[in-house]
Amino acid sequence: MNYLHLVPFRSEHMVLALQLFAAKYESEKNMVPALPPASEMMEVMRPRLAALVEKFPACVAIKNNTVCGYMTGIPDLKRFKGTDNGVFIPEWAHAAAGSDRSAIYSLMYEHLARQWVAAGNYTHAVSVFAHDTELHNYLFRHAFGMEVIDAILCSKPSAVPKIPGLEVIRAQRPKDLAALIQMQYELQQHLALAPIFRLGLQEPVPQSLWENNTHVVMAYYDGCPAGYMMAQMNAEGVAAIVAGTLTLSITGAYVRPQFRKKGIAAALLGKITELGEKQGATRVGVDFESTNNLADGFWLKYFTPVCFSCIRHVDNRGTDNGALVMLPPDEIGQCARRAGQWALQWLGSTEYCGKCLAFVEDALETANQLELFGGDSAAESADIYEAGNVNVMPPPGSLVFYDWEGELNGEIRNWGHVGLAFDKGKVIHAWDKVRIDDYTVISSLAVPPGSSPLRYRGWAPLQRVLLGCQRQQSSKD
Repeated sequence: MNYLHLVPFRSEHMVLALQLFAAKYESEKNMVPALPPASEMMEVMRPRLAALVEKFPACVAIKNNTVCGYMTGIPDLKRFKGTDNGVFIPEWAHAAAGSDRSAIYSLMYEHLARQWVAAGNYTHAVSVFAHDTELHNYLFRHAFGMEVIDAILCSKPSAVPKIPGLEVIRAQRPKDLAALIQMQYELQQHLALAPIFRLGLQEPVPQSLWENNTHVVMAYYDGCPAGYMMAQMNAEGVAAIVAGTLTLSITGAYVRPQFRKKGIAAALLGKITELGEKQGATRVGVDFESTNNLADGFWLKYFTPVCFSCIRHVDNRGTDNGALVMLPPDEIGQCARRAGQWALQWLGSTEYCGKCLAFVEDALETANQLELFGGDSAAESADIYEAGNVNVMPPPGSLVFYDWEGELNGEIRNWGHVGLAFDKGKVIHAWDKVRIDDYTVISSLAVPPGSSPLRYRGWAPLQRVLLGCQRQQSSKD
């Protein structure tokens, strides 16, 4: 196939997908040599990407029979950057190559955004390399705006002249902790004001001011608390390409208004960098809101951006149209149990012979008063639901898919086969009769003459199958 099209992300796509990411990472590292080596990044990204595509919707773009793009994200983040749930696409969870990168991204984002919104994720955030201007332009045209900047220290503050009355120390006294808590509160007030409007952003107070992996530096001016800076080795929250066991991540900083423009922030940075180097840090990273004018003006004197996190808020005023965007997790489990109980009543029956998809859909719909919107065959449904995860045992309630080419109703094609997973890999399905088999055994079942053997294709979680389902109208409506 020479046209651009999408397929579900499968294990065989992993190597080529990581090569796409590595190429973009190398390009960014050429601009920011302080970034970790590409080989170090690949060791970190491979297991992260594998875990993500195994659990959540992911797609791969194919052109000329070659992988030219991939995308996935972390959905269902509660009250993400506002009141709505959302999805975050880390910088390592997407890449594309070729002269038509924008077209590739458009196809991938349209495909996944439809699923994310259907699941109630109305806030979409994506992290991109800071020097990828082509992708910046694409996101700007698609309603994304910058929110967070991740940067890495490339030039230390020069030795500042001694400031009369200034004392910069590592916090370790009870009065240091009291001053830290008060200034953290003042910082929250600052972030809540225009033009930042960040509410509820709370820095953690270390349980101990002398934790080995945490540094808190205080500035006192004429004995009065003037500012602080916090940092942590291998902290969470910063971009993955900046984080690492040898990275000191700055997790908070503040200078009180009356003490600004005196060189206090630079003195704090110099002290905390010194402490990090003594602990073995080879790089220093920071992330901050792009709308924080004070932070932007200070950090970019010494740090070089490596990632921009951009955000889009989807207008959700007409997205469900009466559909169940996503059932709550506890109700999804109940749906699986009810469907299983309904299916067991048909064990041994031949009424569904040749109607495997109808059997599974009847189990889910009849037992739960729902209406599903899958394909016309098991093979089409496998495509719609992006069946995969072939190396993981199907969890209870998932739909388990197989390819099967044969003749039905006078037509020969890949009709596929599907069953409903029970516990420990057991599957109830309609083949010659309604039966229960281990999912690994179904491929060896006898098939009609002239048809192909069953080939295991993977499974789709019930959460994905129920996206966009509707309640069946009762007779009272």
